[in-house]
Amino acid sequence: DNLISGYPNPVSDQLTIHCIKSSDKQIIQIFNYTGQLLYDNQNFNGEIIDTRQLNNGIYLLKYSDTQNFSIKKFIVNH
Repeated sequence: DNLISGYPNPVSDQLTIHCIKSSDKQIIQIFNYTGQLLYDNQNFNGEIIDTRQLNNGIYLLKYSDTQNFSIKKFIVNH
């Protein structure tokens, strides 16, 4: 699925998120690999996320709207 893309990957300080289509209720969440929710935006409309506070490692970027959801993996490397 190509609903969202995040770049650059790996990222050091800013992750840019691009949504392929716009929807009424877009949610972006970031989880670490143990499933802990680290970022939760219930009103997403395309933006840059500051990743400087995240430790080096692998994270999951979850996008959801009223009809779809997508999960992408990204790497933080400072």
